[in-house]
Amino acid sequence: MFKEYQSKPVVRLAYQIKPTDNVVQCGYAGDYKVLISDKWELFRTHQVVESGDWVVYLNENDVYHCSDQVFRERNVVP
Repeated sequence: MFKEYQSKPVVRLAYQIKPTDNVVQCGYAGDYKVLISDKWELFRTHQVVESGDWVVYLNENDVYHCSDQVFRERNVVP
């Protein structure tokens, strides 16, 4: 039987993709990179990447794409 558990508050590191950003598919399907401040940041996605979406950094091995709609549902965005 499932039980309810309270989530821990968390602060996420994220970058919102701008229309002018260079986003490139690389390697395998689902592997992309975006140029942020003169550094390529690799990330994984299972959806089409669009301007306004987010690249979320959890750790070195876990950087992923999140749609703007889902990111705003789960985070406080000013």
